[in-house]
Parts: sequence; structure tokens; C-alpha cells
Amino acid sequence: MKDVTIRDVAVAAGVSFATVSRVLNQHPNVSPKFRGQVLAAVRRLGYSLDDLPRHKTIAIIFNRNDFKGYFFGITDALIQVISAKGYLTELIPEQNMELINDRLVDGVISLEYSNQLNHYWNKHKCNPLVCINEYSVHLDNIYSVCSNERQGLAMAVACLVRHGHRRIGLVTLGDNNYCNDLREKSFLSEAAAAGLDTTPCYRTSFENLPAVVNQVRQTKLTAIIGSGEDTGIQLAGCLNENGYAIPRDISLISWESDGISPYLIPPQTTIGQDFYAIAGKALGMLEKLMRREHQVKDCLVDYLLYERASVNVPPF
Repeated sequence: MKDVTIRDVAVAAGVSFATVSRVLNQHPNVSPKFRGQVLAAVRRLGYSLDDLPRHKTIAIIFNRNDFKGYFFGITDALIQVISAKGYLTELIPEQNMELINDRLVDGVISLEYSNQLNHYWNKHKCNPLVCINEYSVHLDNIYSVCSNERQGLAMAVACLVRHGHRRIGLVTLGDNNYCNDLREKSFLSEAAAAGLDTTPCYRTSFENLPAVVNQVRQTKLTAIIGSGEDTGIQLAGCLNENGYAIPRDISLISWESDGISPYLIPPQTTIGQDFYAIAGKALGMLEKLMRREHQVKDCLVDYLLYERASVNVPPF
């Protein structure tokens, strides 16, 4: 079977040789219609792009409705790591995932793994995909890099126990999802291993935080772990509004919010996702998949502990 050539692609796409050349060299002056026809022909014929003298492109899939906190931090790290390796970066909202078919993309890193994404990849047989902080099924070259939730919660619990706390709660702001479920299970497992007396878990919204703080008062908790990059800021504000002084009355450990946690009053003790390590692992895994290597497996990246001033001994 002869190798597919650019002229074969041009015939299959119904365009000129020059148009195919412009698309493959990522020239901006090509209509979306012709670009789509060329890329569809490239995929249909199995034309190899490996030897073309061009900068390869990595697409990042993100949720445009939630581009702050965690998503901003991990995206910034990804862009820096990808650029440092000489790749181009394309940001594609999950809500417009079909744009991948109109782009010359060599690999994809997703911050939003979902049933929709899995269905799309299975249907269209797209490029290699690595998911961050979402466990994937290993179909069509989909693998994951995740923060080590159990290790992170173990550090947080150990820090509080070291200060003498026995009545610790976990507060999560957000919907029911795999990550939040895993954090609760990890917290309960580590709390049980430490033999703690009281370990309630609260999953709530920002609007209902005052009711949670009231329950914290009733159960006489001496420390709280706030799950998520935005939770610690909002939880600290609600505690202060309801008469708690941190850490005199209650200790607080939250997730690290870059550029914010160290400057709160008091500066918050946190566990932080190692965004640059995650980004490096994800890109390394994606490069293996792009080279069609088979020795690829999911990996976990440990959290970091930042001890500051929001943890003290229990008030009673």
C-alpha cells in the first residue's frame, strides 16, 4: 500500500495542492470550510503529519464558565510547560469541543473529563487525550494525571492532630462529583486511622455556609478542613462573620489559592496541588501517546503542605 501524499489529500478534500499546504502549515488565510475539508481528508486517509516541518499543537479543553481559582492555576501552569517544550497551545472550551475538528491538533489535555468528552472521543477517534484530575477509562488513548487526594488529606489531618485536635470536620463547596466524593472518603479514612472523636462532612453551597457554621458550633468542632481552592477564603469570611476568630476559636486548613492564601488574615495553612508537576506529568504522558508508545499508565501527584498561621491548639 503506497504512502498517502499531499496530492492525495487535495483530491480527497476537493481543493488545490496549495490549499492543503496552507492548512498543514497553519496559515491563517484559509476559509473554515476548506480547512475542515482538508483536515477531514487527512484523518480519513490516515495522512501522517509526523515529518512535517511545523510546530506541533497541544489543545487544552477547559470550562469557560468556571475560569478562576483552580482552573486558572492549572491552565497557567500547562501553558508555561507546553510553551517551554516548543509546542503551540490552543484553548478550546468544552462547550465548543467540535472546534477540535477544525484545528491541526496533535494531542489534547482536558481539564473537564465528562461522559460527553468520552462519547466524543469514542465517536470521532480524535487525537491522544490526557485528563487532569478526572479518572478516565482507557479507551482510545485516554489516560489521567490526578492529585493524590488521600495523601493530601492525610497531611491535613496529621497537621491538625499534631496540634492536638480530635474534633475535625470537612467542608466542601460544590456539586456531587467524583473528586469531591474521593476527598470525603479519603478524609473519613484518614480520620478513622487517627482515631478521631468527631468527623462530620458537610457538602454545601456558599449561600448555605452560615447554616454549616451553626452546625460546626453545635458539634463543638475545633478544626475544619475546607476542600477546594475557593472554599478556604469563603469559609474564613463566614466564620469571622459568625463570631469565630481563626485560629483562637477554631483552626482552619484549606486548599492553596495561589497569590491569596498567604495574604489572608491570618495567613492560611493549606495543602496545595502541585500544578507544575501535574502539568509536566500530563505533557510527558501525552508525548508518549503522540509517539504511539504503549507503556503508559495513570499517575498521581502528591500535594504540598504550606504551614502558616491558621492552625493552633484547640481552645478547649
